[in-house]
Amino acid sequence: FDIESNLTLHVILDGNTAPFAEPHDWGLLLKRVPHLRALMVVYVDLGAVPAKQPQGAQMPYGTLLRPVEEARVGDRVVHSARFLGTYKEFHEHSRELPGIVKPQLALWADAPIFGHVEGDLDTRIEALAMLARHGIPVVITQESEIPELGGPPGGPWLAEG
Repeated sequence: FDIESNLTLHVILDGNTAPFAEPHDWGLLLKRVPHLRALMVVYVDLGAVPAKQPQGAQMPYGTLLRPVEEARVGDRVVHSARFLGTYKEFHEHSRELPGIVKPQLALWADAPIFGHVEGDLDTRIEALAMLARHGIPVVITQESEIPELGGPPGGPWLAEG
């Protein structure tokens, strides 16, 4: 996979976990990939909204938040936008924004494939099928320990120590 100079990346998340308080350091990517001129990161959160949301994380369901600048190195820039809803809803909502709706790469970022509640698996299969239909490469990362819903981060063994 060759990284294009203008790249749109969809980061698939679960449970309103887009990093608000401690965002990703996308500037590091600009430094390490010198031919990358512009990166648009779109966080698409498929999951349920937790009862207690992180500070600054109040997102309206089904609305694409306006892109914001995340990093800049000279004239090279990273923007990010956020969407809370299914991947299909994201596509329907953003269809007239080809620079946002059509990624060159998708990152399934520690989002459980099976999810936590009924219907989660169907939502995830729908998203993966849409990406596959458009030939979008998908990178999937998984936590080494997947906590139970409402459980401690890192798995139950951390709570026992």
